Amino acid sequence: MSGEQERTDLNSRLMSSKPRTSRAPRSSGPVRVKPVRITTDLGAAQHRALKDFCDQLAAGTGLARVPGSEVVRVLLDQLQEDPELKQNVTDEIIRRGRSGKDSVR
Repeated sequence: MSGEQERTDLNSRLMSSKPRTSRAPRSSGPVRVKPVRITTDLGAAQHRALKDFCDQLAAGTGLARVPGSEVVRVLLDQLQEDPELKQNVTDEIIRRGRSGKDSVR
């Protein structure tokens, strides 16, 4: 695959914001179609790391910009699809001892 084809493919994957549904609805009620908004507080270092990653990804792929929210969406999709990543995240949460706490690093 040429660099231009890779860039086009990456661009289409990054910019598609269709949420994936990997679970059946819990109830027999109507299926939610409106996206659910979440918020989280990031420490200054976490915010800088996310912003730097997005800026470097945009520069390296020729995209005008890569929103941090898209990075989070991709990570969440991968968390559902990758058992090793899921285990790594689980292990890290247990290691930090913050499984039920919302904390800023």
